[in-house]
Amino acid sequence: MDEHSQHGTYVQHLLHPCAAHAPRWRYTIEGVGDRLFRSLTLSSGEKNSLLRTGIHDALETSLPDEKSGGPGSRLREEFVRYGADFVKAVPLFVPSIGKKVTALSYGASALFHGLDQVKSNDTLENQVTDFALGAAKGAAIKGSFDALARVDFTRVNKLAEWGVAPSALSGKPLELSAKAFSFGISSRFIDTGLTRESYLDQNGQLDIGRGVSNTFSQSFNRSALTTDLIVFGGATVALKGVNIATRGLLDRSVLAQTMATGGSFGLGAGTVSEVQRQNALNAPYDFKEIALRGLLDAGVNTLAAGPGGLRARQLSRMSDLATSKQPQTELQSEAGRMPNTINLAHF
Repeated sequence: MDEHSQHGTYVQHLLHPCAAHAPRWRYTIEGVGDRLFRSLTLSSGEKNSLLRTGIHDALETSLPDEKSGGPGSRLREEFVRYGADFVKAVPLFVPSIGKKVTALSYGASALFHGLDQVKSNDTLENQVTDFALGAAKGAAIKGSFDALARVDFTRVNKLAEWGVAPSALSGKPLELSAKAFSFGISSRFIDTGLTRESYLDQNGQLDIGRGVSNTFSQSFNRSALTTDLIVFGGATVALKGVNIATRGLLDRSVLAQTMATGGSFGLGAGTVSEVQRQNALNAPYDFKEIALRGLLDAGVNTLAAGPGGLRARQLSRMSDLATSKQPQTELQSEAGRMPNTINLAHF
């Protein structure tokens, strides 16, 4: 069933006489659902990944099955979509300080990305290949986040000195947005480069050249980079506003810094993804939908960065403690060797 047919079925459901007897909360959800959920475009592969199937099954008790295209069904699919994104994002924002935490975060990222790349209805050979590629993808994205987190992004403030960016936007908001911008480009490159379908031609045959071309074109095409830059500017302005409203919270809170970076990263990832989806349809841009998807991903990634932010705050306090007395544990010792709170914040 195509999108227009699903949309029609959905509207008919809303207009059904029985809808008048539905609970008020459900009627409200259904009333706004047409705007919020009508553009669900998960591919069959995404719907059938082992990770999303598991989340779907877990949601059945709270969001029972309805006919395909119904509001309950579409709401559940949205929870599946963003639930999978949330689960995959959590380990990415955990600082890799301490052997056990590092192993756990890399292992979780590899596992969740691997499960999300395996299709439950595929051949065993493809499942093994997809899991291996997905696991490598999860570990590589985590590694890229760790590497970029150690970059000194205070240098980006020179953009304000050079007149490229307004001086009013310099400081922590600009640094966090720049870090999120780099996360977005690196993760998009790794994601495309370690997806099996990128290397298949129209007949399903392996084509390495096509895969390399797809990786670079999807990661660095004009549309994606333009969107990245627009989101970078918008995120910087938003974070500056948040910092002013909270009287410098981003300057003093490691937890807030981590979650703000996660939100900026999600805003960019969700916006670029929706722009690329609409480009593939060769249809006029739906800017409301682009903004909506960007904001939803921003919210999901802000929450996903929370555990990492709490861990970073713990390490920051341990570092402060380590400067006043001899560390008693391996974790405190490692935290004490970290040179500044930028690295302790990790993001």
